[in-house]
Amino acid sequence: MPIIKNGRDAPPGRPPAQDGAGRDAPPGRPPAQDGAGRDAPPGRPLLENGRLGEPSLPNRKWLGHGVPPWVNHGIFFITINAQQRRTDFLIQNKTQEIISTAASHYHGLRWWIHLWLVMPDHIHALLSFPQEEDMVKVVGNWKRFVARSTGIEWQKGFFDHRLRKEESFEEKAHYIRMNPVRQKLVEKPEEWPHVLAFDDRTGMPYRLEPGRLGEPSLPSAEYRP
Repeated sequence: MPIIKNGRDAPPGRPPAQDGAGRDAPPGRPPAQDGAGRDAPPGRPLLENGRLGEPSLPNRKWLGHGVPPWVNHGIFFITINAQQRRTDFLIQNKTQEIISTAASHYHGLRWWIHLWLVMPDHIHALLSFPQEEDMVKVVGNWKRFVARSTGIEWQKGFFDHRLRKEESFEEKAHYIRMNPVRQKLVEKPEEWPHVLAFDDRTGMPYRLEPGRLGEPSLPSAEYRP
């Protein structure tokens, strides 16, 4: 006598399809299987890409792509000044190329560049630093390398301000991007070419909150000798 399940005869010599928990599979629906064609173990969900069991923890080591975990520990507004002000030495072709290359070389290793903008006689940046790095030492080493490579004379030390939780990253980034416009070097911030940004937060113009007029003010900075 043929076996009847779900109102349909099972093929001769072949039991009705069942799921991983031993229940009959719904008509027209095969039992759950993993990517290798095996039935899923009872009571355990299938994961994507044919992998069974719990997903592994994310890789904490930065491999040159994505954002390393230490970036979330703080963002610093950094200002580095050339000794000779009111000159255009920093944006001359060869000098600017070395500055950008050296800044990019540190990126992801000794700092993370959220935004980096070179003006004719100073640099503004929004940077994060690994917890094991000394910010003063990192910036100092970078300045010494660029000075040896280009002949730039920097002012001693630099200014920094750590963004507080209530402060807006967008406001600070927008302030930096508008610097060339305020100095009448370009008409629009996107026309200024000496900019680096690695996390899509570029500080391009945005709508200020209702009732607020003018440009965001420069945050109070702490001088680092």
